[in-house]
Amino acid sequence: MSYGSRSRSGLSPTILIGSVLLVVALILLCVAGYFVLRPRGGGAQTAAVAHPEMDVPTAREAYLPAVDVARAQDAGAELASSVGAWSPTINADNLITGRTGWTFHFYMPSSQSIAWVVVSRGGSARIARVDPWDTPPALQDDQGWQIDSGQAVAVAMETCQPTLDAHPEAVVEARLSLATDNRALVWRISVTPADPAAPACVVSLDATTGQVR
Repeated sequence: MSYGSRSRSGLSPTILIGSVLLVVALILLCVAGYFVLRPRGGGAQTAAVAHPEMDVPTAREAYLPAVDVARAQDAGAELASSVGAWSPTINADNLITGRTGWTFHFYMPSSQSIAWVVVSRGGSARIARVDPWDTPPALQDDQGWQIDSGQAVAVAMETCQPTLDAHPEAVVEARLSLATDNRALVWRISVTPADPAAPACVVSLDATTGQVR
């Protein structure tokens, strides 16, 4: 029997080895493609999508009608603070997107007073209360306000979600302050359980940069 350059299949060893290597390369390419293209966290899982009530405003959305109402009363009205809250049973989608009713506090220099402007569903704004305020507050320019309530709450809940999970009866509050004492515009997000013995979770962040303070 002669051992020549061809195998029993009629192919030379070089061609046969090349074919095998090509098949192996194609298999490896398919496996790599699967791991690159497959959904993160497994094919059966999908990312959660929030479905908030869009007629309930964020703080920035509510500010527009609020400042219009305030400056219709006093063209020099200055924003001092804003507060919104979520009470049980909390709509989780509204919470994580920062949507609720808002109360804005404006200093009115012409009358030396603080006006409480309430903005509710649909962006309806009204002056709910006016308090005398003899000494003008030291306030920062509201043009530095860049971080909306949804961004602020989302950052805070990275820390405070376990508190809310453990105390579903808790109240979540988002408060924006423009007082110069803070040396920055500041969001303060708090999750306060109904049980006074349970500690509240509080996160403060810069309302211009979004950095946690």
